[in-house]
Amino acid sequence: MAAARGLPVPPGVVHPFTWTEQLEREVETLLAGGPVIVRATLDGEDGPERAAAGLGASIPDCDALASVRAAFEAVDAARRAPWLSQYRGGQTRPGDRVLFQRQVPRASLVVGALLPDGTDYIEVHTGSADALAQGDTPSFAGLLERWEHASAVAPVVGALKEAMPVPEHGFDVELVVDPEGAAHLVQVRPLTRDLVTDGAAFIEAVRAAGHGDRMTGLQVLDAEHNPAPLSPAHASLIAWLAERRPASGGLTTLAGWLYVRKRVRDLSGTAVGEPLSPADALLRLRDVELPAARSRLGQVERRDPAAALEQALDAFLAMIDVYLGVLLPVRAAAGTVFATSTASPLTLRERAAHADVLPSAWDVAAPTLGELATFSASDEMAALPTDPVEAAVLLTEWDDHLFALGLAAVRTAYRKAADVLGLGDDVFGLPLEDLRDALQTPDRGAAATAKANLATTAAWGALRPPLMLDEGRPLPLLPHRRMHGAAIGDDFEGLIAQRSSLEHLLREPPAPTSIVVLPALTAQAALALQSLSLRAVCCEHGGALSHAALMLRELGLSGLIGCAGCTEVADGTRARIDVTSGRLQIASSATLGS
Repeated sequence: MAAARGLPVPPGVVHPFTWTEQLEREVETLLAGGPVIVRATLDGEDGPERAAAGLGASIPDCDALASVRAAFEAVDAARRAPWLSQYRGGQTRPGDRVLFQRQVPRASLVVGALLPDGTDYIEVHTGSADALAQGDTPSFAGLLERWEHASAVAPVVGALKEAMPVPEHGFDVELVVDPEGAAHLVQVRPLTRDLVTDGAAFIEAVRAAGHGDRMTGLQVLDAEHNPAPLSPAHASLIAWLAERRPASGGLTTLAGWLYVRKRVRDLSGTAVGEPLSPADALLRLRDVELPAARSRLGQVERRDPAAALEQALDAFLAMIDVYLGVLLPVRAAAGTVFATSTASPLTLRERAAHADVLPSAWDVAAPTLGELATFSASDEMAALPTDPVEAAVLLTEWDDHLFALGLAAVRTAYRKAADVLGLGDDVFGLPLEDLRDALQTPDRGAAATAKANLATTAAWGALRPPLMLDEGRPLPLLPHRRMHGAAIGDDFEGLIAQRSSLEHLLREPPAPTSIVVLPALTAQAALALQSLSLRAVCCEHGGALSHAALMLRELGLSGLIGCAGCTEVADGTRARIDVTSGRLQIASSATLGS
């Protein structure tokens, strides 16, 4: 339809799943112009309930008739796979078609959602041809108008909107920009999901909370580290930190959810002079900064509640200064690094020795791993790596120990206050100023305030916050990311075991044969994954270079990282991690037929 209306669609042939002499002649004509990509277009893939868009196989780089014929057979076999047949109602359909299309030389792949309200949201991939299947992090994600090469794509987007009526939920599009800068529309289909309502509900809640003035600039949800609303105690700590250390990333909370203007990996720190080498930074961390943080924690433990709170804030700020002034500059100088060590996993190195302070979530209200379980720590510290890449990776793991010690000081002060005020864990419903007031005047309704704040935070937990905000405009999750993520390990089939947090996982361990689903895998989860002998994990947030990806590779587990929608799958559902497509495949019957 798009080609018939004059849009720049690469030439191609659409045909039923039968190979004929006529088809062969048409394919030979197509090949005369260059390589061909072969893909399935599945009957019903644009339906609202069981949309199969993107589930059919797609095979690029076919440069001869034999390779096209082999790709045709592979695509046909893929649509008959048991899991896909069951998903589509137990059979293939006569309306299925195969598309042979001229492959455009690619400088970048642009996938986007063109919404009825005029929002044009895109992701840009400049890596491999399998970037989407592999769950690669896009080189750009945001409003089309913000992309530096928007002028190549905007005219095609505008022509599409003029040539075709906008569907109820908008368009789902893919475009290829060739090396000369010309854009080609390679796929367009109607969006089958409402991508607007969740974002609108979140913005309404943010304004109702009185946080509307905080939505400035480009903000990114820090779901990889904080996949749930922060406790009132921790939210106030974040606000206090942002005021005192603006270089910490533009932190803010919106209806309890933590947003940043710069991700940790993008911060450069505040070093004076040349940064240390990764190996020297590790040595300093081990021999100087971690012992000093331990000492500060000990001082907090020995103080009375009111003095302990102030001492704890000083300890937290001292930790942040080391983080910003020493560690972040080293990480920034090292750039993006990724290395795994399956013989001696970096994600487990010295973790158990810090289990007493490592929190189950990055929130002052979260219990530590030591409070939840016992982990055996080695009496001998492993030798520091000499390889600079491995040292840089280990540094990104060990800086969590430093942060945990700073956070533990504040948690200790809050728990001391709870003992005096008789509040128990409700004490974490008090922001810092309210806690100070309660310690000075215990009978001013602190208990009621704490309970009310915690109830509000729990209500915010039902929201689905957008991953990005641009000047308060929520940017949607693109359809291709649903049930799809960065794949690790081998294919795995099992029953879904939903766990809302690392604390939930440790309190209710699932069977090792389960596919454990978590909102995110923070670094300290490596201890739990190993101790519970788990084999497969799927998490909603994270990316190919996250702590989660590193730990799954090192521990030899199967998994999907950044698999949007996986936390919505019903507990006990039979599912399959397909690493080739990077998808979580949900069974529609008792078994997948594997």
